[in-house]
Amino acid sequence: MSGRGAWLLSRRGCGRAGERADAQRADGQRADGQRGSMAAEFTVIAPAFALLLLLLSAGGQWVSVTGQVGGAARDAARAASLARSPVQAQAQAQQAANSDLAGVCTGDAGTVPQVTVSAVTSGALAPFETAQDVQVNVACTVGLAAFELVGFPAHQTFSAAGVAPLDPFVCRSGAC
Repeated sequence: MSGRGAWLLSRRGCGRAGERADAQRADGQRADGQRGSMAAEFTVIAPAFALLLLLLSAGGQWVSVTGQVGGAARDAARAASLARSPVQAQAQAQQAANSDLAGVCTGDAGTVPQVTVSAVTSGALAPFETAQDVQVNVACTVGLAAFELVGFPAHQTFSAAGVAPLDPFVCRSGAC
């Protein structure tokens, strides 16, 4: 075949020359309308994937800080349970929370956790001298940088409570 017959066969996709001619024209455009589809798919999928990664990072930071504040509350309650007076219990609980949350608390409330110590008996407030348990509440304001990138508030206050039993054989009345 020569001339017009060969040209028709090559345009219909018969033979190697025809396959290349159908797949891509001489000006670089695809004959089947697929030009730029990969770029369009990438521009749609890439931001969604980046947002997913940011949300995973922010969620991980949230879970980590929640665990740190909960651990600090337990440690502060244990430290307060060893004290002999309410003033000493507050000081020891604050010191324990400060050491557990060093560098974690930031923001408007300051860089130290807020610690509240309460003596309780059967869930109700009681005098420190006769209480059975000590309850410590720890609050910490944390700057969440990963959430700021997504558009959520940059600071969040995390709080937790810890309870520890007081030793009934330790004198806490001051008359000992």
